[in-house]
Amino acid sequence: MDEIFFFLQYGWKIVAIDQSLDAIKSYYNTLSLEKQKYLTIQDMRFESLELFPVEFIHAAYSLYFCTPDKFSFMWETICSNIKKGGLFSGNFIGNKDDWRKRSLTPKKFVTYEELYEMFIGFDLKYFCEQEFDGPFLDKECKIREKHWHTFDIIARKH
Repeated sequence: MDEIFFFLQYGWKIVAIDQSLDAIKSYYNTLSLEKQKYLTIQDMRFESLELFPVEFIHAAYSLYFCTPDKFSFMWETICSNIKKGGLFSGNFIGNKDDWRKRSLTPKKFVTYEELYEMFIGFDLKYFCEQEFDGPFLDKECKIREKHWHTFDIIARKH
C-alpha cells in the first residue's frame, strides 16, 4: 500500500487490481476525495487481466498467484501494454520457495533462467534474488514461518 500512496502523492493515476479487495478498499476509504479520483480499483483475477498502454506497472507480491496455465497470457498482456521506455517493477516467487511443496493453491514458480527469457526486450535496472526463512500471513491471518525464494525486478522496456 505504501507504493500506492507514494504514486498518488505525485499525481500518478493508478489502477489497482486484486481478487481480494478488502485491504485496497479500506485503504481507498482513508484517502481524500481528491486522491480517490486518481485511484481505480478493479476486482479481478490476473487470468482475466485487461490492460491498456501504460508507462509503469508495479506488481508487488502478486503475480505468482496467477494460475500457472494462465501465466504466459497474463505476462504477455503486461509486456504488450508497457509503453516503450516504460517500467515494470515487481516480485516473482522462485522454485526453491516452501510454497512449491506445501501450497494448497496453484502458484507460478520461476527459475532464474525463466526470468531471463521473460525480460528479453527489457533493460534490467535492478535484479535481486533472495532466499531466507521468515514469516508470512496465512488465510486465517496467523503468522507462520516458511522458506522464501523471491526475485525482485525493475526493468525498462526497450
